[in-house]
Amino acid sequence: MTQLKYIQPEQADTIRAVINACLKREPEGFFKVYDTESFVIKSRSAEKILEALDGGDEEAGLNFYANGKCLGWFGVLPYEDDCIFDHSDNEFCNNIMKE
Repeated sequence: MTQLKYIQPEQADTIRAVINACLKREPEGFFKVYDTESFVIKSRSAEKILEALDGGDEEAGLNFYANGKCLGWFGVLPYEDDCIFDHSDNEFCNNIMKE
């Protein structure tokens, strides 16, 4: 597991769980991550995404793609207790958040 400098373990675990749940449902999927200013990273790795977010902007969007389309997005506040603050209101994202 990645040693993060700014994101607390509880928040990292929550973000990691959302990423891994998406990839469990769609193993060939990937994330495009944006902060409030620009593109951050494209990756399938929770650890690489967390490393890219650590120390960066206080808000990010995790956009999940599979089968040639965006299946949904998750709003992330990586330094806050409720770090997943919003998500696409669709079946895919709602099921991920139930997990």
